[in-house]
Amino acid sequence: MMWRRQGTDSVDRSSMVAVPLLLTVPFAIRLRQCITDNQPYNALKYATAFPAILFSTLLRAENLGAWRGLIGYLWILAALTNALYSFYWDVTCDWDLTLLTRPVGDHPYGLRAKRNFSETAYYSMIALDLVLRFAWAFKLSPHLEHFYNIEGGIFILELLEVVRRFLWVYFRVETEWVRTKHSSDVLLGDVGPKLDED
Repeated sequence: MMWRRQGTDSVDRSSMVAVPLLLTVPFAIRLRQCITDNQPYNALKYATAFPAILFSTLLRAENLGAWRGLIGYLWILAALTNALYSFYWDVTCDWDLTLLTRPVGDHPYGLRAKRNFSETAYYSMIALDLVLRFAWAFKLSPHLEHFYNIEGGIFILELLEVVRRFLWVYFRVETEWVRTKHSSDVLLGDVGPKLDED
């Protein structure tokens, strides 16, 4: 996440501000959109990224002293909060699955009654989404800077994020199609809680 100075092994300290600021831009844009559209729970999903980025940046400072341990724990807590809340939102609100809510109706555990794919596809996507949500936190980890020195290391992490987003969109479109096609047959409780639109 930090750039190295040409010909040295030291971190370019100017990137300690530039890179984290650039990382926050997409989250800030979506946060503002959610606030403008009066979607507080969805806004919370984007707001949870800022502490993870902040604590990750602070951990890269050299003069933390006794604070390093506390900031490390806060970073872990912030990264876990962001990954788990984002995962919850994907599964429950964006895909209308009942895995993390009270099951309603007679359908396979964690899924919804109206589906277009096999149970295996849904369960695989849920597992993959959980793992790849943590890949973002992995990317922020200050303890894994050596991963960026491996040729293609950062490329692999970014490629995984692109794959996650593609699959998320694929299942999101399927969810909207189910809502539209089956809107007259679906009882309000069958689609799970819809706190905000995404």
